[in-house]
Amino acid sequence: MARERKDLFEIWRAHRPPYLATVSARYPTDLARKFEKAKAIRGPKLFIAASPCPTGWEFDPAKTAAYARLQVETGLFPLKEALRGEVRHTHLPRRRPVEEYLRDQGRFRHLFEPVKQEAVIAQIQQEVDQYWAAVLFAERHRAGGRAGDASDS
Repeated sequence: MARERKDLFEIWRAHRPPYLATVSARYPTDLARKFEKAKAIRGPKLFIAASPCPTGWEFDPAKTAAYARLQVETGLFPLKEALRGEVRHTHLPRRRPVEEYLRDQGRFRHLFEPVKQEAVIAQIQQEVDQYWAAVLFAERHRAGGRAGDASDS
């Protein structure tokens, strides 16, 4: 039985640090804005970085940048920040299927060999879809009925 991963962002946010953010080097403008914002804030800060690992994840190193983008574009690694506990997503991806991210990584080989685990892949996709449905609902509510794209890729 698979264990649900703990959400480090939410664990930290529960303690209401002055600033908390997720970052990806594949989105340098987003990363730079968050670093600049954090410099002006007193107190502890945490940056959670997406960092594909070709050796541990078993994929061609030439695909590192592509996997960094897919982490975000599939919705598996949301780019967001929390300023004194208030969360704002800084990039709303045009979502791609999670299977694109999982397919060619050795660490997920068990989902495709010897038999493709359709139900497991569908469950992962469903969890990501539910997360983003909640995010978009909250964004619409906050924006008075319209969800704007906060992206700056």
